[in-house]
Amino acid sequence: MGDRGIERVEAAGIGAEGGQDEPVAVGEEAAPSETSAAHRERGEIERLTQRTRFVWIAGNHDPAPPPAGWGEVAEEIDESPLIFRHEAQFGPVKGEVSGHYHPVAALTVRGRGFRRRCFLTDGHRLILPAFGAYAGGLNALDPAIAQLFPSDYDALVVGRDAVRRLSWRQLRPDPSLASTAWVREVR
Repeated sequence: MGDRGIERVEAAGIGAEGGQDEPVAVGEEAAPSETSAAHRERGEIERLTQRTRFVWIAGNHDPAPPPAGWGEVAEEIDESPLIFRHEAQFGPVKGEVSGHYHPVAALTVRGRGFRRRCFLTDGHRLILPAFGAYAGGLNALDPAIAQLFPSDYDALVVGRDAVRRLSWRQLRPDPSLASTAWVREVR
């Protein structure tokens, strides 16, 4: 978001999911090849956390709480009508925003296969993609994700220049997932 984004929206607070899985821990010496990017990122986080209230949503990638002065840690943030948590809870929900699964959309465009980060939503729940360099991605059709959406859901696929909304029906499973009977029967 950056300083200008915080000013523009007059943010009273920011909830951040993850972010503690850096290759270089805060306070440690980085290798010369890691110093510039890692220090810039830490510097930006320090600037942002001084500007407004930060709440880090604890997750499975976070080995330790954030450094002193970087904000608070919580299992979830309930700011009705939205609830922010690391991992989506099974069952009907309204206003849930979560991460954990790092969804990716597998597509075929002009005969070429692509995997792109995506947001997933059914209008009641939103699962966020991961944007870190060290996070993988779980196919948006994987049963672990698909079971969270009892009916239709869409992928907001992040491209180079745009975000495109696609129905789950337009996505393709990974080759190993395509042979799974569950995908063929339910989806």
